[in-house]
Amino acid sequence: RVPLPAIRPPTVLGVDDFAFAKRQSYGTILVDLERQRLIALLKDREANTLAQWLEQYPGIEALSRDRSATYRSGMN
Repeated sequence: RVPLPAIRPPTVLGVDDFAFAKRQSYGTILVDLERQRLIALLKDREANTLAQWLEQYPGIEALSRDRSATYRSGMN
């Protein structure tokens, strides 16, 4: 395996869902909106998964998401 380069923690984060397989399996995509870079792909779109990821990056100042109640609760 080739190690991934260290990423600078984002301060403005975009959060959305995506399909691994349409109508079967969904994940969460996290994007640094200032640098327009993919930050992470999470295994599902559960609030708990997002909340655990966000705990690792306390420097995030702003979040952009769709109207999903799941993501809203994960960001609180």
